[in-house]
Amino acid sequence: MGVLTHNLNETAEIIGATKNPYGDRVIGSRTTVACRFRYITQLDKQNYAEGISMSDAIIWFEPTAPIEEDTIVKTSGKFWRVETLVRAKGFRGGVLFLKAFVKKEAMPDGG
Repeated sequence: MGVLTHNLNETAEIIGATKNPYGDRVIGSRTTVACRFRYITQLDKQNYAEGISMSDAIIWFEPTAPIEEDTIVKTSGKFWRVETLVRAKGFRGGVLFLKAFVKKEAMPDGG
């Protein structure tokens, strides 16, 4: 259990996706996890630099969530691709939570 568990009051689907020979994403397995989602506003982009300038939103996850960079996540009815994944570590070295900077992703029908 991470330090943000009590704030992760939304759900997201982590989409297992591969690419076919033509470079299109093919949807595979789905895993539902707890998360916290927030759009990045223009004000955020002007005032903060940590991964925000090129991202559309931030999603926080439990430290055990099966997510990596380039993973596709569905939340709030939209698809997002993880651009940057930050593993927030505590003073004792353990990961406290995952912070994903994401961009909106177009997915094929059936997503």
